[in-house]
Amino acid sequence: MTVLETEDLWAKSTRLKDDLRSFCSVRAPLSRGNQWKTLVGIALRLANMRLESISRRLEKGDIDSAVILARSLFELEVNLSYMARDVANRLPEYLSRGRIPLTKKEAKRAAADLDLNPSFVTSSLIPKQAWRPMKEMCDVLNRTPEYETFYRYASVPTHAGAFLLGNQFVRLAGC
Repeated sequence: MTVLETEDLWAKSTRLKDDLRSFCSVRAPLSRGNQWKTLVGIALRLANMRLESISRRLEKGDIDSAVILARSLFELEVNLSYMARDVANRLPEYLSRGRIPLTKKEAKRAAADLDLNPSFVTSSLIPKQAWRPMKEMCDVLNRTPEYETFYRYASVPTHAGAFLLGNQFVRLAGC
């Protein structure tokens, strides 16, 4: 990775962190009227970042990393599509499960967590499991074939199973 690419990734990471801080701002918790619009806006920004990253990885010949990013993009699309079918009921469940601050008290707690842990990977902000199983959402969306093929295939490099270590060693060692 070049210095310019590293600086670009750092700038994007900082903007995403600033977005999260803004999202958790005590002055502006997510109001009931704009939750869906805000979530879709953030999702579109993430999708664009992932697409750009996929392109960069493919240019470098890094297929496994591109597949991992594509799987993440697929998850984002499935989550939004699933919620879009019943926003009134599914969006509150998603936001609650994801510990998205909706009140000033929740926003204040989240902002404090961010200040205490700049990497913002804390147990109070990151859910321990998905809000809905991916297969369940894919079934509802008639996306089972994509789940059974692409998503399962993409899980291999994503979870880096032990059976891949030999292959990765050979690739990294240039054998």
